[in-house]
This record gives sequence, structure tokens and C-alpha cells, in this order.
Amino acid sequence: MKRLEIKNLHTIEELKREIRETKDGRYSLRLRCILLRKEGKSTKEIQESLLVSRDFIARWIRRYNEKGLEALKYRHTGGKTEVWSIKYFKELFEELDKNKGV
Repeated sequence: MKRLEIKNLHTIEELKREIRETKDGRYSLRLRCILLRKEGKSTKEIQESLLVSRDFIARWIRRYNEKGLEALKYRHTGGKTEVWSIKYFKELFEELDKNKGV
């Protein structure tokens, strides 16, 4: 498989600064992937270092090459988030209390 190269959009120092300044763990992981590639690491070395798949590495490198750092930032997709009502927990605990002696 052909190695995906990183475009020269940012220096290693700029990437390190961005990693230090971000509070977003997902973004930091993606940045570290880009940094490791810029430092000459192979896909296998990046996989072992970050514990991510080849697919993620390739996706992040492509995004970075196309749109820079902005493309690596996390964006909420607007998917529905399940919110649990306290009512369900109360019912669960009541049911568990009923069955304690069984």
C-alpha cells in the first residue's frame, strides 16, 4: 500500500503547540497522528503508538491534506442523544428492592 504523505501546511512546532493548547481529546489524537507522520513515522508505528486503525490514520491524513487543521476538529453531527429520566431509575430500584428476598 502506498504511504500517504502529509502536505506541508504546518510545521512540527505549530502542531505541537496546537496539541498543547487544545482541550479536545479527539482533536489531540488526530493532531498527534499528523505530527507522527510529519516526523517520518510509518503507519504501523502510528498504529502502535496511538492504538488506532489504518483506516482512521488514512482518513485523518486525507482530511488534513484537503482542509488543514479545521478538518480534524470534532463536530457534533446532531445525532440524537438518549436522555434517561430519573423516573426509570426509580422504577428500576423499586423493582430491585422488591426482589431482594427472592
